[in-house]
Amino acid sequence: NGAVFNKGLIQYKEQAGITEQFYRLAGF
Repeated sequence: NGAVFNKGLIQYKEQAGITEQFYRLAGF
């Protein structure tokens, strides 16, 4: 189901964005 896949992809991107912000704050 494309909708389920897209929802998973959005959650993955959000998770990646949070991780990226964390690394940026931590100075990595």
